[in-house]
Amino acid sequence: MSEETHKGRIAESSEGLWCAWDIVLAAVVAAWGLLGPSGIGGYLCGLWNDVSLLFGVGFLFFLIGGPVVFLCLGVLVFRMASIWPEHIAGRKRLWILRLLVLVGLVAYLALPFTSLWPRDHLGFMPGFRQYVRRTADIPAIQAWLSTADPNLRDAGPIVLRMNDPTQVVWPDTVPWPPAIKRFDPTSIYFSQTADGRLTIRMTWYTPWNRWGVEVGDKSMELPANSEAIGYQALAPGAWIWYEL
Repeated sequence: MSEETHKGRIAESSEGLWCAWDIVLAAVVAAWGLLGPSGIGGYLCGLWNDVSLLFGVGFLFFLIGGPVVFLCLGVLVFRMASIWPEHIAGRKRLWILRLLVLVGLVAYLALPFTSLWPRDHLGFMPGFRQYVRRTADIPAIQAWLSTADPNLRDAGPIVLRMNDPTQVVWPDTVPWPPAIKRFDPTSIYFSQTADGRLTIRMTWYTPWNRWGVEVGDKSMELPANSEAIGYQALAPGAWIWYEL
């Protein structure tokens, strides 16, 4: 093989990799959206039902990951303006490719903040569902509710994290069973169905949303405000829910 032929093949190979950096930059932007609160990061937070971790993921996502993503977008735009014209023939084709990449990335990043994005898609609630399935003994909770004092419906919200948000204090006015105490909710609320059966709602919350578990008799129907709050069936008479 002549030296000129060898150099020519190296040049052709390099020419084919001219957009490698663009692919890397676009991948970083895509990974930011996938690893955030609406993606895998949110799922892991729900899997452990860890509010502090949720705050940490949000902090890393917006305050640290955000500038990195905007920097990558800026570099990508610069390469589109300075590098792409050297490798893409045709002004029309160049602009179409630029618009496709930019509009696609911006739409991808903005989609989780729109009504088009399923609220629980690869996010916190699917992870929380797994947490509840791993933690809860639904039949034991239902058995306890069937024998608990019906007057608990008048107890109002029972706040378990009154003074220290990191520590749960169970009031001894209620004989809490182990099936409930294995959870560490922020508050508990008892209510009653139309046929007089006791239900329990365990709630966790942050400044911007609330979520939890509601359990009643196996025959309990979906609560009337389920669409507004976002109930999801877990088992007969048991639901997980979230409210933004």
